[in-house]
Amino acid sequence: STQVSADILSIAENDRCFDCAAALLPSDAWASVSHGCTLCLACAGLHRALGVHLSFVRSLALDGLKPLDIAALREGGNKRFRLFLEQPEHAVRHEVWLAMPIEMRYQTPVADLYRRRLRATLRGEEPPSELARIRPPPPPPPPPSLRRSILQHSRLSQTA
Repeated sequence: STQVSADILSIAENDRCFDCAAALLPSDAWASVSHGCTLCLACAGLHRALGVHLSFVRSLALDGLKPLDIAALREGGNKRFRLFLEQPEHAVRHEVWLAMPIEMRYQTPVADLYRRRLRATLRGEEPPSELARIRPPPPPPPPPSLRRSILQHSRLSQTA
């Protein structure tokens, strides 16, 4: 609803996209429920491409938010996520976070820890404090022109 959207956006720093700082309006704001942070439409699309296991994305205006989604957004928030990243034991300044490709930043151990802590808090469990070993994302495929070169080279090698 518009009221829920306005309430979420009124939380400190939630009036801007966490990933690009674009101003948000209740009618076009999105959120990563997994991280309890608000996003613009463009960044929400990037989060959707990450997969729901990393970032479950909902429109604040268009999607019916479940009570647990709303609780995650109220418990989290852009400021709380930023401050978590900047804690001395994590030492990830927001500028550094934004300099990483989005495919990498949400697969870092610190992002994983934040997701697990937020989830545990919502369940009434003791939040974890240890970084977990996570599998890094696979490298991106080579550009098409490089793939053609590799194929041509392998064909030439087989005929020689």
